[in-house]
Amino acid sequence: MKIRRAIAPDARAIHALILHYAANGLLLPRSVEDVVRDIDTFIVCEESRAIVGCLSLFEYHTGLAEIRSVAVEPARAGSGIGSRLVRQALEDASTQGIARVLAVTAAPEFFARLGFEAVGSAAMSEKVDRDCRGCKKAQGCALVPMLARPATLNAQTVLLPMTHDLNSSIATEC
Repeated sequence: MKIRRAIAPDARAIHALILHYAANGLLLPRSVEDVVRDIDTFIVCEESRAIVGCLSLFEYHTGLAEIRSVAVEPARAGSGIGSRLVRQALEDASTQGIARVLAVTAAPEFFARLGFEAVGSAAMSEKVDRDCRGCKKAQGCALVPMLARPATLNAQTVLLPMTHDLNSSIATEC
């Protein structure tokens, strides 16, 4: 298994993973076109040439990025793939000079184990502007906004944000 940046041919497999969890109300639905448009934000875990996990690290314009669309092949849930993907996203965020990483989740315990803490909705104004205003569930939303603790990110990044390279290559073992 390896973790790598997603490429265009991965879009349908990523979409299928997201669709499974969206059908259960655990993720926001994304169309294949959405995945294709944002393919450069996705990281995947690949095993035997099959995509078994994914997430998107979506950067807002303010040094804030959101980890979203975390999905693992249902048969592989609980095997550590999601944790490995989140750790890679945090490493990428640090390398790219992103000072704050947000997750809005129905699984706060998972993110807490990875160095995130619950925060008020004010920390996610960019997220609200982009995704929440038009959401049917906005009024009764049970998702928890969580922010990576500064110690989770590279301390240099938090203090001295740098410009980032979205084309950096990653390939790590799962």
